[in-house]
Amino acid sequence: NEVAAIPFIMYVPGEGQKVIEELVQLPDIAPTILELAGVEIPLTINGKSLVPLIRGEVDHVREFAVHSPPINRGPSAGMKTSIITKEWSLLIPGDQKPVEPYEYEFSVDGMLKKVIKKIDLSPELYNLVDDPKQERNVISDYPDVARELHAKYIQFLRRIGTPEEIVKPWLKLNI
Repeated sequence: NEVAAIPFIMYVPGEGQKVIEELVQLPDIAPTILELAGVEIPLTINGKSLVPLIRGEVDHVREFAVHSPPINRGPSAGMKTSIITKEWSLLIPGDQKPVEPYEYEFSVDGMLKKVIKKIDLSPELYNLVDDPKQERNVISDYPDVARELHAKYIQFLRRIGTPEEIVKPWLKLNI
């Protein structure tokens, strides 16, 4: 979650200080700046302006956020995509071949350490309200929540025009 839950701080003249605890993403920055500058937002931009959120005109600009490695070459190396709401975090690996355990060495405090990394390609679901550190995978307890978040992710990919051959490896959710 420390990769996805990063504070976003900005100054907007005339808006005063406030804390808004809502989901935003990097693509939201460009349309926000364009709107604040009075420039029309091109239709090709996938982000959403945060100006209505900042001005208190809406409660949120997105229902969920996505944190993902590049998916244009398909799922790889055991990496997972996260679909995050305020309450849930679903991690899905996509349809990929099993990754063999591998080992590597690294040095910490001058001591060489050997690590054996095992890759788990199972989907994961975490309740961020009850388990903000994401230590207990509850996907078997809430499979319907996982399916709903997964469906929203697929709809999102298609809505932004992701080619079907890139969407295909993400269609299956193995619960």
